[in-house]
Amino acid sequence: MGKIRSRAERRAVVRRFHASGMSVRAFAAQEGVGQTTLYRWLSEARAAAGEPAFVEVVRRPVVAAAHETGQVRVELSGRVQVVVGPVDPVAFGARLAAALADEASA
Repeated sequence: MGKIRSRAERRAVVRRFHASGMSVRAFAAQEGVGQTTLYRWLSEARAAAGEPAFVEVVRRPVVAAAHETGQVRVELSGRVQVVVGPVDPVAFGARLAAALADEASA
């Protein structure tokens, strides 16, 4: 069983995590807490701050030449980041838009 931390200690860990720029895995190891524990504390902090569990995704037209390739970065609420590359941005955008449309109609 891990160390029992007070609510104030958990909030301090969450603040340090946000300021660190580190991955959950690296930061949890540095702090001596499990990744699952850190994810739970982050979730609790978001709920306490009144942040929604889900955020609206707004589709915007993407203008790019078909021959351009590069990395695509998806950022959600400034915390979750996914980088995929190299890809054709136009094809990726079309697939993402189709997936969002399918999800919305389900």
